[in-house]
Amino acid sequence: MKKLQRRSPELKMEVAIEAIKGELSIAQIAGKFEIHPKQVTDWRDQLLSEGLSVFIPKTSLRRTKNDLEKEDLLKKIGELTVEVDFLKKKLSH
Repeated sequence: MKKLQRRSPELKMEVAIEAIKGELSIAQIAGKFEIHPKQVTDWRDQLLSEGLSVFIPKTSLRRTKNDLEKEDLLKKIGELTVEVDFLKKKLSH
C-alpha cells in the first residue's frame, strides 16, 4: 500500500493556479506534478472557494471566531436557564 504523501502549501497553490489558468488540461497538470487529477480539481476548487480569506485581515477573522463562540455560549446559557426553570417548577410542585 502506498504511503500518504504530504504536499506543501506552496505546491498546492502552484497546482491550483495552473488549473485556474486553464492553459493545460487537468490530466496534463496531474502528470506534470505527479499527482492524481482529482487532487488537482480539489485544490483548484478549494482555492476558488476559500481564496477570499487571503484578503480578509486576520483581526477580522479572529473577531468573527470570537463572535461565533460568544453566540454559542449565549445559546447554551439560554438552554440551561430554561432547564433550570423547568426543574425548579417540577421540584416546587
